Amino acid sequence: MTSLPLLLETMDRGIGAPVLQELRDRHGDDGSPLDWPALLERLGVVPHRGGVTFDESAPESRWRRALLQEE
Repeated sequence: MTSLPLLLETMDRGIGAPVLQELRDRHGDDGSPLDWPALLERLGVVPHRGGVTFDESAPESRWRRALLQEE
């Protein structure tokens, strides 16, 4: 299992900015708990050692593409 900090760092590297790490730092200890693995799975983000791949068949992959400006 990949640690959350490593996963966020890897994803931010792919995005090109520390967006997810900053979001976690700002809001991670407040509010409702977020099931990161489930969210990433729905978005089609598949973590691998040293990186991620994208699953286009994921139910919410269109949102990931929009966030990453892939469309």
